[in-house]
Amino acid sequence: MIRLCCKAFLLIIFVIVTHIGLMCLVYPPIESQHNYLAAIIDKHERLKNTKSPRIIFIGGSNLAFGLDSKQVEDSLNRNVVNMGLHAGIGLRFMLSEVKESIRSGDCLVIIPEYDHFFSLLDGERTLCELLITYPQAIHYITSREQILNLMRYHSQLLRQELIQWIKQKIKKNKQLWTKADFQKADYIIYQRYAFNAYGDMTNHIHKTYPEPIDLMPILEPPSQPMLNKSVTTLNEFYSMAISKHAQVFFMFSCIPDVRYFFSKPHIDDLYQFLQKHLYIPIIGSPEDSIFPMTDFYDTRYHLNQHGRSLHTQKIIECLQEVKTKIKINTPTLLE
Repeated sequence: MIRLCCKAFLLIIFVIVTHIGLMCLVYPPIESQHNYLAAIIDKHERLKNTKSPRIIFIGGSNLAFGLDSKQVEDSLNRNVVNMGLHAGIGLRFMLSEVKESIRSGDCLVIIPEYDHFFSLLDGERTLCELLITYPQAIHYITSREQILNLMRYHSQLLRQELIQWIKQKIKKNKQLWTKADFQKADYIIYQRYAFNAYGDMTNHIHKTYPEPIDLMPILEPPSQPMLNKSVTTLNEFYSMAISKHAQVFFMFSCIPDVRYFFSKPHIDDLYQFLQKHLYIPIIGSPEDSIFPMTDFYDTRYHLNQHGRSLHTQKIIECLQEVKTKIKINTPTLLE
């Protein structure tokens, strides 16, 4: 039985690696190094090279768009690393990718999107796209569910990119953009060079998105198994981090007031569940991260310049408060 499982696992890995290889053939590696997800390369460089003690922010694009790391650094006198990139890579991956880099004295602030408790623990299609851009990310794949997602979404991506590649070959060859081309094109929001040295998205500052923000889907009640898995993953990360003499805190993601109103019963249930079962000290409540629609840029998690400034100030105030007084939860163990 063990031998059969090992063979099945190796077969899955072989299929994934083969898919990635084929994708690299049809999806130009040069351009993939400049897209939005390629910012992970620079974020890992900063994570590796920034001296401790550090404040490391972990989450999705709510942090990419909603944090002014320099302001945090200047206010708290600690080096800051913003690892926030995209909710679709999954909460499990976000935690896994920083584990090896945690040092004594670091402060880890986890601000996941609500979707990570409702559906995105193990990621979605975006995780597959990330592997094409950053193959080293395979080291941070740790669950059976992630592997199954990779199998499913890689097949979809491969088919789509093959069709696109054939169309390009039938027509004229596409002129590939260089790094300089992307750096000059500051009107392109979703690209690698839209981030500053801290890992913050900055190309959207001073810009207005021309279309109304889509608030759908409204958050649905999470399944109990999904909630248990998400909280267990966070608790395991917490235990590992404190064994390295690091601090860990949890905060709630920004959310538009309208979406909060329609999702309030489910968000309240989530908050109560976390208070009861999460080991990580919780700073603030969901209400502390509610912002009016006018403070968002293009999605329900992406703050504009004004919202980003307010959100950053709230985070600073919360962290300044816990520097002197840390409230530790006494959670109930999950069954």
